[in-house]
Amino acid sequence: MARCCAVFALLCCVFQLGHARPRVTREDVPDTTCNDSDEPLFLTRYIENGDTESARAKSVVTLFTVDYEIPDVHSGYITINKTADTNLFFLLAKGERQDTSDNTTSPKPLLLWLQGGPGQTSLFGQFVEHGPLGLDGNGAFYRRNHTLWKLFDVVYLDQPVGGGYSFTKDLENGFAKTVEDASRDITKFLRQFVNLFPEYNGRDLYVAGESYGSRVALATAYRLHQEPSSVNLTFKGVVSGVGFWSSIDQPLHVSNYFKALGLLDDNGYKEFSQRVDNISALVGEGRHDEAFLLMFHTFWSSSNKSDPTLFQKLTGYEFDGHVLEPKEPPVFTRFKELTAKTEFKKAVHVGKETPFRPYNTYINANLLRDTFRDLADMTVEVLNHYKVLVYVGQLDPTFALDRTEAFFRNLSWTGAEDFKAAHHKIWYIHEDDANSAGYVTHVHNFTYVTLARVGHYPAFDQPEAVSDMFYRYVNDQFD
Repeated sequence: MARCCAVFALLCCVFQLGHARPRVTREDVPDTTCNDSDEPLFLTRYIENGDTESARAKSVVTLFTVDYEIPDVHSGYITINKTADTNLFFLLAKGERQDTSDNTTSPKPLLLWLQGGPGQTSLFGQFVEHGPLGLDGNGAFYRRNHTLWKLFDVVYLDQPVGGGYSFTKDLENGFAKTVEDASRDITKFLRQFVNLFPEYNGRDLYVAGESYGSRVALATAYRLHQEPSSVNLTFKGVVSGVGFWSSIDQPLHVSNYFKALGLLDDNGYKEFSQRVDNISALVGEGRHDEAFLLMFHTFWSSSNKSDPTLFQKLTGYEFDGHVLEPKEPPVFTRFKELTAKTEFKKAVHVGKETPFRPYNTYINANLLRDTFRDLADMTVEVLNHYKVLVYVGQLDPTFALDRTEAFFRNLSWTGAEDFKAAHHKIWYIHEDDANSAGYVTHVHNFTYVTLARVGHYPAFDQPEAVSDMFYRYVNDQFD
């Protein structure tokens, strides 16, 4: 969340100046099967021509399938707007096969994973958090033990348009301005995706988002509810990980939390609290641009060491992902280096010349005002009809736990009174574990989890707990 939000405010100026983003020129994809082409792999033309067999063959990612014996991994671009040349990048990791008692292969549900930012590549989720192929602090790959790949077929999607390797040539109208815009683009993607991989027709679908990505996940869930025939998938539920469905200023009331942890002394607490109050006042007056600029100078971490945020000045932290970790883990840097490497870009079929932007200025400028929208009505509708999992990190310095829980306690949905009356249960992965994995409140179809010893990147901090949580959620074992 940190760097994306830093760029969010600063680059509004760049957007207004009209600086053009480097563009990817579409070239014909080679006719021969080549898994490591110099050019981007655009799959829509194959889908439209009914040649999905060639598309699937060309999209195989040999980095996974050959080098690490992880079968059925595909990646490439799906074009969702030909006029604007708007293309969404994805990587599909088909889940680990598990034979059933009658020696048949049981199909796994499909999980659509949406990273935060907005605009951070979902490959972060694959390589750093919970995909089958991990990246360590030395930049080496390894087979991950605790992974969502054992539970799902996972689609890691770079969204909104412009995030990660996704791109558009229409710098004026090609970017999402609301979460509804982003969800519209995702359903366009899913329609073509199911045509490319027809084995998913009618398959159970879960949509999960982390941090800002949780907002797009919710909007996608709402769209699938409103338009159930728009995609030939069976939508089952939505997951919000360390995210916010309220206005962004609400979960940022972290002053008390920082004071209790000893990160702020009395004077620091007063200064930080006053800044938060000033931001709330600006939001109340509808001065969202000013509020976000002040937020940028207050929360999270700035990569500009000559202009640290108030959080950095008062705490001495350079990393905003965990209250016990003042410096960014080495693997985060290794991941940034990986995504910029020509050979890696060729391996995942984005083409060697395709620029990679961890945080795109145009995404942030267009979505700024929408970030202050409260999505309560959307949340209630989804809660009333589908399985919802919300998880927060006990040691997350980004969003205040009490404010996140308060948002859900103030909703009027069918299980509202039961949720308010419920006591959380202590959750252990194994019965003989010395330490709990966290705390769970489960009522009706709603599961609210506080993950123990976890910051803003839960699967990175506690991979086994996150895997177990998803397993229990999907299989209704939190009752």
